[in-house]
Amino acid sequence: MQTLSGIPIPHLPIENLQKVSDLMEYDGPLLSHYKDENNNDYLFYWVDFSTTHNRWLVWQISNSDLFDYIHSYLPLLDIMKGVSIFFSIEVNKDTFYENIQMINFSSLPVEYLPEDNSYYEFDINPIYLGVNKYENPTQSLLRMRENGYYFKLKTNTPRYGRAVKIKDAGDFLIDISKSASEYVINDFYNKYKSEYSNIDTFNLVLANIKKASEPFVVNTKFSSFEVMLSLDTVMGFNGETNELRNWRKEVFKRYNEDVIDVEYDSPEALSILTKKFPDKNVRNKIIKPILDILSNPEYTLETRDSKSLKIVTHQAIDKEVYKKYISVTEKKSRNIKK
Repeated sequence: MQTLSGIPIPHLPIENLQKVSDLMEYDGPLLSHYKDENNNDYLFYWVDFSTTHNRWLVWQISNSDLFDYIHSYLPLLDIMKGVSIFFSIEVNKDTFYENIQMINFSSLPVEYLPEDNSYYEFDINPIYLGVNKYENPTQSLLRMRENGYYFKLKTNTPRYGRAVKIKDAGDFLIDISKSASEYVINDFYNKYKSEYSNIDTFNLVLANIKKASEPFVVNTKFSSFEVMLSLDTVMGFNGETNELRNWRKEVFKRYNEDVIDVEYDSPEALSILTKKFPDKNVRNKIIKPILDILSNPEYTLETRDSKSLKIVTHQAIDKEVYKKYISVTEKKSRNIKK
């Protein structure tokens, strides 16, 4: 084993440790989560071995860092860089702790450090998805805000300053919710339908996706009517795979690119949308609510993402443009007069 330049101590100063779960395994645990009698969280990270002992690094981890690591927002290396004191323990075959040392991050051998891109890449244990402290509401809200988009319904007739009628604001939110939910369901169906041989399993996952596809209002501003909308990219559901979790993190961004950031009055827009959504009924469900917003002469739609100050003003459309996309046999928009 590597020689460490730590400070020897007689025993590990943590009482009554109990294992919560093994986070990484390969022919045995590599990274394990423990808690003490006061519900403080600790990680045990396997780093070295000899013929008689296995060496582990042990450190206390905050609830927020553990949450971020499990949900793939923070790599293990970044967590370790923020730790002031590690405990190095050597465990013999009888699970006794020996040769215990205190050591700081800068004194760790480089061979003991995980890679820069050391994000959690495994399915989340269901114990972290239940109603408990590892499902951190504050962290969830912060993550949704990081990936959210601002939608502003800007009045064109500011008789009452920037105030927007309640019904118009409600219709606005319902339209975006319908459109985004249909997009998410369609995107999931196209990407994953071939991966499920059991129709019951597919329908169960699809039902969970539908529940997770409704946007949340995660921030508001009184500037006409401006809200930040985002999908739940954190909480997940029982049985959700790491791949599905990563897909959910990106799907709202793709929705904005494929549906919101479209120049609907351009000649090529219909052709592009037809290729993306070849099923006419599906296409109408996704884009019609947005067309209803853009065709309302009383308002203008403005958007921006959470990380940018650049505001995109979306071009209003008239009745003829609306008819290009939505068949005259469709129910008339509430904003388009005969």
